[in-house]
Amino acid sequence: MLELFKNPNQFFRNKMNEPEELKKPFYIIISLWLARLFILAMIFVLLIPNDFSKAATYLPSIPSDMYVLFIIILLIVLIVSFIGILFLWVSTAGVFYLFSAIFRGKGSFKRVLEFTSYGFIPYIIDTITGPLYFWMIIPEVDFFSMIENLDQTGNTDVFVNELLYANLPLNIISTLFSTLLFILALNIWINGMKYGRDLSTKKAILTVGIPATFYVIYRVFMFMLYFI
Repeated sequence: MLELFKNPNQFFRNKMNEPEELKKPFYIIISLWLARLFILAMIFVLLIPNDFSKAATYLPSIPSDMYVLFIIILLIVLIVSFIGILFLWVSTAGVFYLFSAIFRGKGSFKRVLEFTSYGFIPYIIDTITGPLYFWMIIPEVDFFSMIENLDQTGNTDVFVNELLYANLPLNIISTLFSTLLFILALNIWINGMKYGRDLSTKKAILTVGIPATFYVIYRVFMFMLYFI
């Protein structure tokens, strides 16, 4: 698997000599789902002990007759989140397949689906490192006071600014780290589409780069909305 990061071009070239299969890709997607559940659990664990007295205000004791309903809701959330991860995988592969079709790409959708999954491995790394970032900014932020202020005023500006500037150097490092992993994912997808759809390097870059550019523009636009 290290070859995927060191030399993705050779990795996918070798993969083309193997039968199409979705077992390993499915494990990758499950790992991404578990990683996201992990970060949510870790945030909860890190946040609540930070100020338990305030947490009790927002997380009152659940009545005994509500436990079953709580478990059902939790299961529904887990199922929906898993379906969301699957949809992300399939839709990303679908976008690459359609764009590569414009450049007369050849190859099955199953192969595209297989190779697309490997590009999510950097996101697993990014997700798992999330609790470390959250743990480092906890001393700088009073989350429960922020939630109380948001509940009273409905103003999200204070909430966003507090998170952004609570530890600005750390936020910059975190953003750079996530950006590097995003670039790594793009490189994996480019090489994957190059072999999975029999494209030239230039066409593979366009196949992945065009939708990725729209995605970046969308994320920047949504981020800027907080400051307008």
